[in-house]
Order: sequence, then structure tokens, then C-alpha cells
Amino acid sequence: MFIKDGIARLTDFNIARIMGSVSRGISIAGTPGYMAPEQLIGEASDRSDVFSLALTLSEALIGRNPVREYGYAVVNVQEYVYMVMKAKDEIVKSLNKLEIPSIVKSKLVELISKCLDPSPNNRPTMKEFRDRLIDIIQIFKYKI
Repeated sequence: MFIKDGIARLTDFNIARIMGSVSRGISIAGTPGYMAPEQLIGEASDRSDVFSLALTLSEALIGRNPVREYGYAVVNVQEYVYMVMKAKDEIVKSLNKLEIPSIVKSKLVELISKCLDPSPNNRPTMKEFRDRLIDIIQIFKYKI
């Protein structure tokens, strides 16, 4: 979405959707196929947003989201984590096929791989994500 000053803003109009409840009365909200594994047990954090943003970025780059393609058949968190790891491998393979400078490609793969780690503690913060993405964009600008 573009706001008045022409700056692009990332939005999610599906966030209000309640996905269901798990034991202990925890509600799960999010967009299927973009949710971090911890969201399935009601433990969302800023790093859950990093996971979702990395999926959105990779989908923009490769034209598909394997997590979304597999995500609807998942029954429990363990299955979802397995599916995320499988999808992450597919994303990395697809990113490696992009026709962009190899230094840019390797840094993109490294960043997106870290962001899609099933453990939120292993993901970068949003600030770290932003800073690394800016670095990648700067490298790309000088390579073309």
C-alpha cells in the first residue's frame, strides 16, 4: 500500500482472522502460510513478523510461497516446523536460480534462511533484518 507521501507500507489485512484455538484457551491469529511456527502455540513476537516478512520477500523474488502451498494440511506444530524446513530448502534452491550477482544472491539466501529458522531466537531482529537488507540493496546498486 502506498501512503500519501508516496512511501510504500507493508500491510496485512488478514491479521484479524482468528485461526482457531489451542488447549489452554489460546487464540491463534495470522495469515495461513505466512505464520511463524510459534504463532501456532500463541507465542507471537517481533521475530514472528521477521519470519513472515522474509516469506513475503522470498515470494516476491521467486514468485511463490511453498509454506502457503503446504500449510493448509498441517495438523500440529511439529508437522508445521517440518513443512517450514522443507519449504525453506525449496526457497533457497529457487533463490539460487535467480540471475543476479552472486554476492547479492548469497547474502539474500543467508538473510532469508536465518529469518525462516523455526526458532525465533535464531532469527534476526527487525532492525537487523532492515540493516542487512539495506546492505544487500547497496551492494546490488553497485553491481549493476
